[in-house]
Amino acid sequence: MKVYLADTDPKTLSKSAYSLHRVGFDCETVSVASGFHEFAVHHPDAALKGVFLLGTGVSDRSRRTWITQLKSHYPDLAVLIVADPLQIDSISVLLQSGVDDWISPSAHAREMIARVGSLFRRKYPDDVASRTLEVSPYVFTFFPTRVFREGQEIILTAKEYEVAFFLFSHVGQTFSRQRICEAVWKCPLSETGRTVDTHVSRVRSRLGLKDGVYGYVLEQLYGYGYLLRHI
Repeated sequence: MKVYLADTDPKTLSKSAYSLHRVGFDCETVSVASGFHEFAVHHPDAALKGVFLLGTGVSDRSRRTWITQLKSHYPDLAVLIVADPLQIDSISVLLQSGVDDWISPSAHAREMIARVGSLFRRKYPDDVASRTLEVSPYVFTFFPTRVFREGQEIILTAKEYEVAFFLFSHVGQTFSRQRICEAVWKCPLSETGRTVDTHVSRVRSRLGLKDGVYGYVLEQLYGYGYLLRHI
């Protein structure tokens, strides 16, 4: 599932996509100028899931058209709009037309992330539950990606999270650097060899996987790869 970002301001799109991507959301920017038809051509599945975020750069008329067509073609898709809180009457009308939530253009990135995450959890509870991984004392959640140890959140980058989630999904299994690269970076090892080692090293340090104090040790198998072992 993705977050689809539609706005006419490239800087706004880039800023929003960056903030969301940092916490693990898969983002796709949408060309408002090209219209809904082009979006529908590239996304023919009527069961499309995700959050579609309509920015303030979209005119009221275009926004109403997009909302109507999105809700008609993709009943499972959540729609979030950015709207001026002073235009509460207009917001109320849009909410009645099927918009799932709204956010102020002055909202901090953390609030945008929280609203998007809340929509995912509300709209797709089964999908969110299926992506939750509990390996005591660690808990991994999605939408956004977060990891907790004994109830305390540990801040990881999106890629560090993916590396950690992959290893904790396969405790006791040995993986080559090539396999980790394929699972996380989706590209040949030659392009990310040192990156794999760097990210694994950071995961080991940040999650406390060096000495086994939390019940797990992340070991490097020199010349091959890595093993997350329960002790």
